[in-house]
Amino acid sequence: MNQTKIKKYLFETMNLQYLFNSIVNDNWINQKDYKWDVSMFVEIGEMLASTGYKHWKNEPFDLENIKMEIVDVYHFWLSWGLVKTLEDNDSYSNKTNEISKEQKNDLVFQLLDKRENILNEYYNLNPLQYNPLILDHKHKEHFTQLLKKYSFEFTKNLIDNNIEESFKSLISLIHVCFIDFEEFYSLYLAKNALNKFRQSNGYKNGTYKKIWHSNLEDNYHVSNIIKNIKELEEFENYLNLEYILEKMTIEYKK
Repeated sequence: MNQTKIKKYLFETMNLQYLFNSIVNDNWINQKDYKWDVSMFVEIGEMLASTGYKHWKNEPFDLENIKMEIVDVYHFWLSWGLVKTLEDNDSYSNKTNEISKEQKNDLVFQLLDKRENILNEYYNLNPLQYNPLILDHKHKEHFTQLLKKYSFEFTKNLIDNNIEESFKSLISLIHVCFIDFEEFYSLYLAKNALNKFRQSNGYKNGTYKKIWHSNLEDNYHVSNIIKNIKELEEFENYLNLEYILEKMTIEYKK
């Protein structure tokens, strides 16, 4: 995948995240009590739990959930990054009121622009010595060690409030777990759509049903929707929020 396309996908995720957060709270960017860092710590813990490390409990290795948890970490990192970009920008004279659409676009561009050098590193990373979709025992051990390494680095960088280094660690986690950035983007888009779907169906007031038909969680169903989309001819035409939300509505009602 070329660098221009990766930048396009990154920009779209940043923009979509801002728009989704605005559904939850239209002035979210100015909320000082939102614990983005704690949210990321929790998601990292859930990701590592999916490696099946607990010797005292029978938990299988779950690659699909590992990927989903990394996407969740990225959701919160984007939110944290946009807030920090606003806080660090002296051009915003009043940082307590809602910002304009133009200012929002400027924040997104700034967050992306400042990650340009890190993006170049991702583009030039060495190819993995295994296929993340097919992990035998030997490669699974190596894979798990890389997950721990970059997860611990990411956590340390969050504690240090270091946005640059945390993004490097996050990009490394993405590189380890996904075939390419398109696969990551597809799953981000799916989870963004699911979060939007949850908000529209009572997630905030507690009436949303997280277990759908076949007694399976919504995360499973949305992953399956993406798999089905990728089997379609010219699947990129269907890889959008509207189509994914339409399919979710059908599955939710079953």
